[in-house]
Amino acid sequence: MEQTTIQDAYTWVQDLPDRAVSVETEGATLVLRASHTLQERFETLLARRKAGTLSPKETREYEAICALDTTLSHRK
Repeated sequence: MEQTTIQDAYTWVQDLPDRAVSVETEGATLVLRASHTLQERFETLLARRKAGTLSPKETREYEAICALDTTLSHRK
């Protein structure tokens, strides 16, 4: 698995919407969860992407959400 550097993380994290994830605890473990707001925003961006109407800023936001999903999906 490819590791994300701090600089790479900052690059895409800055394009995420506010309150994109929440941090919860399960016992002694911290768990990151995507918010309902993030899911709704992703669905909006996905529909616009399919329609070919994403702006450059929305494209960066869409890619940031995809990067977050990839990061969260690859945890051990």
